[in-house]
Amino acid sequence: MFSPLLCLLLQAPSPAALPDPALPGRGQAGLDVGHYHLELVLQPPSRRLLGKARLRIQAPFPEDGLRLDLHPDLQVESVRWQNRNHDFSQARRKLWIPLPDSPEPESTGDLEIRYRGTMAEDESQGEPVGLLADRRSLVSYLQPDGAHHFFPCNDHPSDKATYQIDLFLPYDGFGAATGAFGGLSFLPGSMRWRWQTEKPLATYLLAVAAGPFQAIARPGKVPILDLAWSEDADRIRRHYQVAADMIPFLESRFGPYPFERYGHVFLNRPIGGLENQTMTVIGRGAGFGQPEGLMMHELAHQWFGDWVSPKQWRDLWLSEGWATYCEVLWMQERQGDQAAAQLLREWRNSALYLGRRHHPWTLANPDPDYLFDFHLVYNKGALVLHMLAQFMGSDRFHAAARHFLQRNAGGNADTASFQSALEQGSGEDLESFFQAWVHANRLPLLKGEVRQVRRRQGWRTVVRVQQLQAGPAMPLSLPWVLSGPKGSHSGRTRMNGRQSEWTVDLEFQAKTLQLDPNRELPALFSGKGNGRFQAR
Repeated sequence: MFSPLLCLLLQAPSPAALPDPALPGRGQAGLDVGHYHLELVLQPPSRRLLGKARLRIQAPFPEDGLRLDLHPDLQVESVRWQNRNHDFSQARRKLWIPLPDSPEPESTGDLEIRYRGTMAEDESQGEPVGLLADRRSLVSYLQPDGAHHFFPCNDHPSDKATYQIDLFLPYDGFGAATGAFGGLSFLPGSMRWRWQTEKPLATYLLAVAAGPFQAIARPGKVPILDLAWSEDADRIRRHYQVAADMIPFLESRFGPYPFERYGHVFLNRPIGGLENQTMTVIGRGAGFGQPEGLMMHELAHQWFGDWVSPKQWRDLWLSEGWATYCEVLWMQERQGDQAAAQLLREWRNSALYLGRRHHPWTLANPDPDYLFDFHLVYNKGALVLHMLAQFMGSDRFHAAARHFLQRNAGGNADTASFQSALEQGSGEDLESFFQAWVHANRLPLLKGEVRQVRRRQGWRTVVRVQQLQAGPAMPLSLPWVLSGPKGSHSGRTRMNGRQSEWTVDLEFQAKTLQLDPNRELPALFSGKGNGRFQAR
């Protein structure tokens, strides 16, 4: 039962997305681009570009004009505002377009920008970003802010838009981009490949692929299109057909696949994967090993990260944590609990690492200079979601997750709105859980006691577990096993406070209590038994 004050707090608007502490120079607060129409003339693998971008700007327009992100290696040749030539200037990765003192009161403004140059491959958060080249092709790899390397944009995930992309390529090229195929036109000296989407898209998730790819089409309820080099086509055809099984697996838990199609494109660069909307990019080396974990991770992003995107980059755990968590769901389905337990132990080790070192950055507030912290954002993020599923019950948790996706469909979310959606979807107050596990890097210290009384048939066994750590209690779902020479009995107890006590009637006398027998919780234990306590 929620208090009126808590309900008001949950409904209160969260802070503005911009400026973003992780990328303070990107994006413009108050700017809302509703649609991009990009015309890109490319000759892969050359990074030379001739481009035209048409942007539909939603009113109200920023008072100090439009400040779009654009890399300085791309030179603007002309700007037209509302079909008229207009002044502009370029400086420090910004294209500034002053607006008239009294712009027209229309609900939208039309902006056209013609530009050209050689696309840069700068690093952001430790990885190259932009329209990356290998020796044959160009493929977009944009997280977190590589979109402005090849088109003028409001380069922040909080400003999502619809897109039409026209790729002008040589006759021997294949072009693909986010969304549905819009047609192929033969022009003098080139072909135009058109792709378009009416689904909101964050700039860093725009898929663009251009090069001599072989297309591998897999028809179905959700069409799948993979793009590979010809010598890799047979391998991709065999190994990546499992994606057709993964999609209904995720739909059964989180609702219908949200986009027009899906697929993969392979880039011969030392990268892992990136969840470009409708077309994941995968490093050619990383994708040829044991690809199922990587495939599931990037596919799950289509729901968590693409359909519902981070509001700020500090909310990245709602994307990467979810995608990592879905890996263990798939592993349980395909290989069983024992294989999944190994992955859970890896996540647990990361959370123990963070807690033992009193790591200052948390899931709700990661280091803005090190967003992609594997231990924190990926592993602990996934473990906290797994712990929520155990704490709430898997069915209730997944139902609440569907409510979160529905409530934020096509938009953005932060940690506060995620917590609010889970609480509204389940009817449960999760404030203490989020404070313990999302807003801090603390560890519970557990102590167990067992008292037994002989009965006419069997033993009445009373188990008490205490949390001894400093600070508030840490809610969790605690697995345990009572064992003796003549048998064992296991269960799971939900702890909301510093102490829990429960009674079990056994047919045998228990000798030991083992807390967290499979080592799935980031917990410490009193004494020297590593979670094993003697019964009395």
